[in-house]
Amino acid sequence: MKYLFIFISFAVSAQNTVKINSDDFSFDHPTCLLRFDEKQEFSTKLKENLIKKGFKLHGYIEEKKLNPEDLYMTLSISREGLFFKDCKLTIKINEATSSKILSTDKTLLQTVTTRAYPRVTFNGDERCTRGIDDLFVDLPSCKSGRSILK
Repeated sequence: MKYLFIFISFAVSAQNTVKINSDDFSFDHPTCLLRFDEKQEFSTKLKENLIKKGFKLHGYIEEKKLNPEDLYMTLSISREGLFFKDCKLTIKINEATSSKILSTDKTLLQTVTTRAYPRVTFNGDERCTRGIDDLFVDLPSCKSGRSILK
């Protein structure tokens, strides 16, 4: 019975770990630890922008496992068009509720952008890198060490 109470209280407290402050447009998180796939395309560009926003970056634990309450980010990239391809980017930040990525994890932020210019190369890499910069305009900075409960 004692363990059941501890588990329930942990589960309730885990639901309130991340808050978005409307005053200064920032995330409140105890660690600002964000996990993402380091082998993904444009990962160095992502790292630069995430560090500027105050996140501490770590790759996934083996086999894409997480710790509960970790933040994790997914970026999907699709190139559309015949010759000069537009770059459509979707970034999503979730909070893990278990050790695996679940579709029921709480979504903290989701933003989409499409970049059609500049048209320098056929594959559109320059459009994707500029699109990543566009996505990070909508991403709040993360501030750790502040009181979560107010």
